[in-house]
Amino acid sequence: MFKFFKKDKEVMIQAMEHAVNCAYTHVAVIDGEIAGVVVCVPKGVVATRTDRKILVKHLGFLKGNILHFAGIMNINKFPFEIDDKTGIIEIMATDENHRGKGVGTALMKHVFKAHSFETYILEVVDKNEAAINMYEKIGFKEVMRKKSPFLNSPHQYSVYMKYEDNDIKA
Repeated sequence: MFKFFKKDKEVMIQAMEHAVNCAYTHVAVIDGEIAGVVVCVPKGVVATRTDRKILVKHLGFLKGNILHFAGIMNINKFPFEIDDKTGIIEIMATDENHRGKGVGTALMKHVFKAHSFETYILEVVDKNEAAINMYEKIGFKEVMRKKSPFLNSPHQYSVYMKYEDNDIKA
């Protein structure tokens, strides 16, 4: 997704580093490189808060504004009620060089141990079959699909998944 905004990884880092809520961010590092990131927040807390001026500075007027407003529109918006015992997986990403090697699974298991939520929820697009398969292997179950409101969207549905069994904490 971020390649649409800028192909240069360093420019994207400069554009986004101000936005991340580090208190809820978990990072996997392999051989000095970031292999994956997951952000798990409680209800009412956001994973990222972008500064439109910084995004415009690094990405240009159009792309900076698109990324800023896309972020605002998607903050903790789930089509069902969320309680205080639920952790929201807002961001889950693995570097393409580390995909399929267990990084995402290890990060999710780490999040389960690091937080005391009874339930975890997330949203993933239907086209991301690898992520959906990983989440299902961990124990997430699909609870809802919602049709994309965008006509030319690359995906048809947002898939909402929930994890309730915290046996991993043991």
